Amino acid sequence: MIPKLNELDYQLDWVTYSFDKHRIRFDNIRDYSMILSQYKAEDLEIIKKYLSILFVEHNSEKFKICENDFWEHFKNREQQLKEIYQYLISLHK
Repeated sequence: MIPKLNELDYQLDWVTYSFDKHRIRFDNIRDYSMILSQYKAEDLEIIKKYLSILFVEHNSEKFKICENDFWEHFKNREQQLKEIYQYLISLHK
């Protein structure tokens, strides 16, 4: 679970890093800085909310009930990040 979660967090960090680098090179770029910051804050809240069930409450049965919601959040986030990254790549055409 933790490696998968680290990978998803890395994706957000990579898109944020890519956006910052593209902002330097391209003048008329869409500004994603606020939304990427919002994504980071939301992801941290989701991690805190769900993983506290496992690591604070020590309740794996309760986590199993909501585990799909946890991963669904990151699946949706992955699609949002992909769209931003595709936009950044399109700037090179």
